Amino acid sequence: MTAQHAAAVAALARVEGLRLLRHPAILTALLVLGPLVYWVTADPNWQYPVLHDADQWTQPPALLLGAATLLVSNLAVTRAHRGGAAELLDVLVLGPTARTTAHLLALLPLAAITAVLVASHIVLLAALDGAVSHSNPFELVTGPVVVLLGGAIGVLLGRIVRSAIVAPLLTVVFAAIALVLVGGVPSSTDPNWFLPIAPASGGDPLLVPPSVPVDLMTRPAGAHLVYLLGLLALASSLALLPGRSRPRPVGVIAVLIAVATTITGGLAQVVPRSGTVDADRVEATRRPAAIQHCWPVDQVSYCAFDGFDPWIGDWDAVTEAILRRVPPDVAARPLTIRQRVYADGYPDQSQPGSTPPLPPTEDWRADDQAAGTPGAITVGTRWGDGWSETSLAGRLAYDLINHVGPGVSAELCGAQGVLVGWLAGQATTGTRAGLRKVAENSRGGVAFLESGFPSAIVLDQRATDLMWTLLDRPDDDVGKQVLASWAELSAPGTTVERAAQLFGVIAPTVVADRDTGQCR
Repeated sequence: MTAQHAAAVAALARVEGLRLLRHPAILTALLVLGPLVYWVTADPNWQYPVLHDADQWTQPPALLLGAATLLVSNLAVTRAHRGGAAELLDVLVLGPTARTTAHLLALLPLAAITAVLVASHIVLLAALDGAVSHSNPFELVTGPVVVLLGGAIGVLLGRIVRSAIVAPLLTVVFAAIALVLVGGVPSSTDPNWFLPIAPASGGDPLLVPPSVPVDLMTRPAGAHLVYLLGLLALASSLALLPGRSRPRPVGVIAVLIAVATTITGGLAQVVPRSGTVDADRVEATRRPAAIQHCWPVDQVSYCAFDGFDPWIGDWDAVTEAILRRVPPDVAARPLTIRQRVYADGYPDQSQPGSTPPLPPTEDWRADDQAAGTPGAITVGTRWGDGWSETSLAGRLAYDLINHVGPGVSAELCGAQGVLVGWLAGQATTGTRAGLRKVAENSRGGVAFLESGFPSAIVLDQRATDLMWTLLDRPDDDVGKQVLASWAELSAPGTTVERAAQLFGVIAPTVVADRDTGQCR
């Protein structure tokens, strides 16, 4: 290709690139992708991002943009045919292959814009005080590559099919996949890696698999990127093949290389993971102490997986807010807050017959004992969603009274339930808001869960009702009475009526259709 010929291709690519960027379908798709950059600073659910999970969620909006790019690039390639001017192209300087090259090059500015938006999104997330871990560059590059792939498919379709319906239909398929993945699918450890993207599951906080430490991630993001690049190269090289004449050897070689790359990446992304990774995930689930670092703060030790230590300050804020409301001898007891995670697979709880993972309580207790931190209290790998703060607060409050350690489920009623609920709710604005969120999703009472496991400390309805009454009163006033009556309030046999009497409020009435269990 001569310099003059290359300049003509570049000029056509600039014109087509500007046309593509101005198209209403592209502008609409950018309005979907663009707000990601700004929502992260306003949405409370993004204030504590786990970056090696957040990077996956840049991809569904990019898939929507890729669908729009497929449609618009196809319209650009078939413009002359649809306008009845296809024969006039034969008198132009640039032949079909050169014009196709220009249409493919015209996709690059949009991919660059996508890359800027994705990078801005992650940079803003990483700048948040609650951000932990780091992003996977392969996950971040996937979005721009998906946009290029959509455009290349649109160009290829325009070269081989003149029908005006094929590209829109395929665009709808792309958009449907993106919307389903954005809306959330049942939790699964086996996403379809032959789709353009494979983000983690979304939906109910009780069903989404918890974040695992980055070293235990098993997503084949690198192999998936190779697979997508192979598809991109294949679509581009096929589009560049001449329509009627015999293809040149270099074109055939390019197609063969693209096919080999696609097959290699496709197979690599579904190869079973190594047994070493599986063993490490089992150890992280059952015996996490060996791979954690601990930081002492006064008499409390906080033990976390690598990358999660920025959350220790927030864990400590909850812990200290509860300890200052209990008697000094109770608060002085050495405590350990240990991060735990279910990394040994995660069942699809949306399927009939599936069961939540049981906590490996005996393993946890032996692990804590060996690490010199007996009875460590569990905190999870999620934070800032309300559920997590409340769970830590409730289980800590319960442990201060009963010294039971991790993995325990119990139904609390009477004064103990009131005391645990109030201690948890008054700790921080996050625990109070989280307690209300838990109550809204409960059939009666509230439950303090344990880091993605089904073990829960459950307050019955009457204890919950009295808890709300106390949370509506000044915390310091209630706190003084808690300290003055600690022995009686924390005793197992103290009733809700007696607790209400101690606080000078009316005891909640018994309502048969709201109360569960034997607690009254």
